[in-house]
Amino acid sequence: MPSRIPSIQDALSPSIVYSVVYVAYFAMGVVGDLERAALFRVSGFPLLLVSGGLAAYLVGVPIGRRIVRSLSPTAFTHKIPWRWISIGFIVLGVIGTVVLAASGQIGATDENVRVSISPVIGTLIAMLWFGGLLLSAFHLQTWDHKRRNFVAVTVLLVVLAALAGYRTPLIVILLIATLLWHYLVRPISGRVLTIAALTIALVLGGISVVRLATTASIEAVTTTSNPFGDSDQEDGEWDEEALREAVALYPLWLLEASATPVAGRLALGRIVAYVDENGPLGGELHLAIVRSVAPGVQQSSRSIVTSIVNTFEPHQTRAGLSTTPSIIGQFYLEAGTAGVLLGMMILGMALGSWYEFAVRRDGRAPTQIFGYAFALSVATIGIHSGILDPVIFALGTVAVALTVAPESTDIEPA
Repeated sequence: MPSRIPSIQDALSPSIVYSVVYVAYFAMGVVGDLERAALFRVSGFPLLLVSGGLAAYLVGVPIGRRIVRSLSPTAFTHKIPWRWISIGFIVLGVIGTVVLAASGQIGATDENVRVSISPVIGTLIAMLWFGGLLLSAFHLQTWDHKRRNFVAVTVLLVVLAALAGYRTPLIVILLIATLLWHYLVRPISGRVLTIAALTIALVLGGISVVRLATTASIEAVTTTSNPFGDSDQEDGEWDEEALREAVALYPLWLLEASATPVAGRLALGRIVAYVDENGPLGGELHLAIVRSVAPGVQQSSRSIVTSIVNTFEPHQTRAGLSTTPSIIGQFYLEAGTAGVLLGMMILGMALGSWYEFAVRRDGRAPTQIFGYAFALSVATIGIHSGILDPVIFALGTVAVALTVAPESTDIEPA
């Protein structure tokens, strides 16, 4: 099958797609605020910090691409039987899904399951969609009806991942599928890319409606009660009752549609305030990622973020749930402004290297395309969630190996 290397204006390159989502996310957090920043006592928006992070990222991307161009094409020659590994991932994932369904733990319809699903089961489900999409990447070259079969596999994986009730795997699956189609089937036009984006938005909207209907305290959003925590603080300049009534005037669907970027904006504002008062954590957040897989009860990185965000009143996160810091909040919490600039530059270098290695070089293999698709998808969703999940780091290690040690390079050079 001939390789189709997109033009230099490739819409799914890391410089373009990540930047567009990044700007849209933080802009929506401000535009879609709807009085909630005032309600949760978050003042201002760290525009210079967010802009500096994007600038550092855009500086890092071409540096990463230059590094890969300087490497010999034969620098990595080891071959790994990825087809068999992907099948092993699928088998383990099916076992996890069967156990989840057999136990009645359907997170899509039960909030208690969503917040208490076993980490082992969550890992197995991640292995299912990871292995399923990886195996599909190989067969995109050999399926007689590759388009129809690939869409069918993607839909099946989305349905199975939805059992856990989490939106993040669904977004990652759809993003990876879009990237695989773009690079292994045919480049996606702007019109089709817009349709794909709307499809992803509709899927997420449907998941939000289900979550809305199965969250016991969501009705409180339209009342003056506080589903996020109780505040015993009195302040003549801050009228919680009046602010809750002001928020309740907006349509519930509009509040829900803008909830994710607004939650990220609120969390970032509180993280900035915390670091300015108490100083950065100096590595504790990322060490918690490693410690969370150690035996015994360990404090996860998400719980650290939640406790910090909830040091302010009223509480942003309800009991039993965790807070996502956004990628800027993650780096700022660790090392302040320097952490944001350095972290975003390293992220840009990583994605730029992946893109150059997997897409722009001749002799691309499906595993390399998949490795880049996974990395860009995780980084993009990480704009909101941060990159704190140990499972993602483990799969990311596999993605690195997929890129530098492909099973085959049977795509003809352009």
